[in-house]
Amino acid sequence: MAGMDQPPAPGEQGQEHTWSATLREVKHQFCLYASFEQREEGGWVDLDPAETAAASDPHGSSLWPQHQWHAAFEILFALPPDAAAPKRDDMLFFVYLPWLHRKDPVLVRRRGKELPADLSLGGALAGDIDWRASALLSLVMHTRYTLTVMVSGPDGLSEDSDDQPLPPGAERVNLEAWPSTSRFPIDVDGNLAKGSQNPIPTYPDICFEVSTFDTVFKSQILRDGNTCYSVLLHARVEEWRCQKALAAPASHPGGPPHPPPGPKPKVCAFSGFVTQARMVEAGVMGGPLSVLGPRRAQRVLMNGPGGEGRAEVAVLRMLPPGQAREADRGKGPLQKLTRSLGQVVRQVASEVGAGKGGGGGPLELQCSLILLSLPVQSLTRSILDAL
Repeated sequence: MAGMDQPPAPGEQGQEHTWSATLREVKHQFCLYASFEQREEGGWVDLDPAETAAASDPHGSSLWPQHQWHAAFEILFALPPDAAAPKRDDMLFFVYLPWLHRKDPVLVRRRGKELPADLSLGGALAGDIDWRASALLSLVMHTRYTLTVMVSGPDGLSEDSDDQPLPPGAERVNLEAWPSTSRFPIDVDGNLAKGSQNPIPTYPDICFEVSTFDTVFKSQILRDGNTCYSVLLHARVEEWRCQKALAAPASHPGGPPHPPPGPKPKVCAFSGFVTQARMVEAGVMGGPLSVLGPRRAQRVLMNGPGGEGRAEVAVLRMLPPGQAREADRGKGPLQKLTRSLGQVVRQVASEVGAGKGGGGGPLELQCSLILLSLPVQSLTRSILDAL
């Protein structure tokens, strides 16, 4: 796509084809760049012109310079044809070059009929923008997502468990999730932290916050050591495929009774699980879960598979009313914090083995997902791999 310096005008013949071809080349460029990628404080760093020209695949394709990424951004997000592109967001997302050291590295503008003048090629701000990072971020931000949180036995674990029949005793919550390049500091009770009125930038991590976590997950309780708590994020990639390409082929007399299956409309961008026993053993801030008082939620941080992604979960120890009163008696915060590590470890090992809580009853944990955070590159890879 060496000649793709200027996007076609609205209404031009072949605009839909140009849009689809641009998206295909973005995928190719993403893969091509992977072996030459450098990171600096979460941003993308351009190679020098000589190295860019040398970095090519066996077919002779070279890495795009910034002006070509600018053209791709304009085609895909500023001037999308109705028949091909999703229109999920009327905002445009621009990433500043990393060496500018902006406090918030992402600039957001409302979409118009064309790019704002200061962000057009040669505009006052265009030279401050990393257009490759902006195109990839916009791909992520303009994608729809479904967040699935499930409590089940090991037999219920599957990347497709968001829409599969539930096994006996399983609990599942499906939510539409909205990506964000920032987050609000929320405590485990669902309240905004004191003195924190402004969102905190998180890019290059993308956050999926659940603002109603304190109510929507009340039925999700891990009741024994083998119960699994799983979190899945699915990206709805069908909207990135040209609608004509998605249309089922017409059936012909004598042909197969059903058309061949098309590509899946979604891709699993994140899947991770932890057992109740492992959650107790790992511990959280303030000590392992079995020595925390009931009715007091704690924030548990869980890393995703392979170290990619992080989930923040509010975990509340559940006990019957009588046992809860007994467990709280004589155990103030100071006494909990001064217990020796040896005492904690011995108690956890004993209670996990017996499947008991500190009050003698079953150790039941109510888990509420606060947010899921994933690197933008991980999400980009999942989306592009599915196209």
